[in-house]
Amino acid sequence: MTMKIAEACGRDLTADYVASLKQSRGLATELEYQLLLARDLRLLPEEVYDPLQADLIEVRKMLTGLIRLQQI
Repeated sequence: MTMKIAEACGRDLTADYVASLKQSRGLATELEYQLLLARDLRLLPEEVYDPLQADLIEVRKMLTGLIRLQQI
């Protein structure tokens, strides 16, 4: 996800930049599911899952904000 955001910063066209940000947001959603699955399968303890989930939600909000700024 981080590399996709870095790639987005190097894009010349706003549409390409926004597309890369949207891909990053999609990857964050995919990671959210993987964390949830790991927790449900008891591979990831609740005390580890909770802060990771909170951070991931924050990252998705930031990506959404960046996307909205570019579409103004």
